Amino acid sequence: MSKSVYSVGAFLAGAIVGGVAALLLTPKTGSELRSEISDFAEEEVQKVKNAASRLRKEAKENQEAE
Repeated sequence: MSKSVYSVGAFLAGAIVGGVAALLLTPKTGSELRSEISDFAEEEVQKVKNAASRLRKEAKENQEAE
């Protein structure tokens, strides 16, 4: 795989770990924390879907160029 694929994966992993750490270290009530975690998870899932879509498109374009 290309270096950009690994870079995207590393970025997403870092974003997820950092976000979860920030959420868990912030003193909040249980319902607030659950709501924030849910919102965060939805946003990250959307980011992963977007990244996967871009990578599929790039792979298809590269395959067609060959």
